[in-house]
Amino acid sequence: NTGRIKICKVTGGRAICSRIAAMGVYPGVEADIICSGKGSRCLLKVNGGTVSLDADVSENIFVTSL
Repeated sequence: NTGRIKICKVTGGRAICSRIAAMGVYPGVEADIICSGKGSRCLLKVNGGTVSLDADVSENIFVTSL
């Protein structure tokens, strides 16, 4: 899956939410996503940088396509 997305919601415990927010990923942020498939790593281009998300982290991020 690839394309422009908007972060809608981030779930999980305090530790995982703060880790995700520290990467610049939080509700309202727009990003470009590059995923090779379900259960694998995703690359998220956000705020001028690229973030690599593993499946455990990315399953806590809910998005909508733009």
